[in-house]
Amino acid sequence: MPESRKLTATFLIDGAIYIISANFASSLPAFTTNKATITYDEVSQLTSTRSFSGYIGFSSLEIKLGNGVVVSGILGSPLQRGTVVSGWGTWLLN
Repeated sequence: MPESRKLTATFLIDGAIYIISANFASSLPAFTTNKATITYDEVSQLTSTRSFSGYIGFSSLEIKLGNGVVVSGILGSPLQRGTVVSGWGTWLLN
């Protein structure tokens, strides 16, 4: 199975498109999700480069950014094993 160190997630919030382009500290099996959700207090949190930590399990993921934003979702195909992840991500506004 191919491995990757990258994650891109796109969210439509109040008519604006927010994209997080993230890099994992280590490679992991490629995965997809079409049902990601984001939890935040204010859109001002969706800026800059942020560190993150989290878990990608057999069928779901949860990544918590250093400022409290959480990205979670159900994987398109199950992984053979879960893993703890960390890295950093940069927000872009389109």
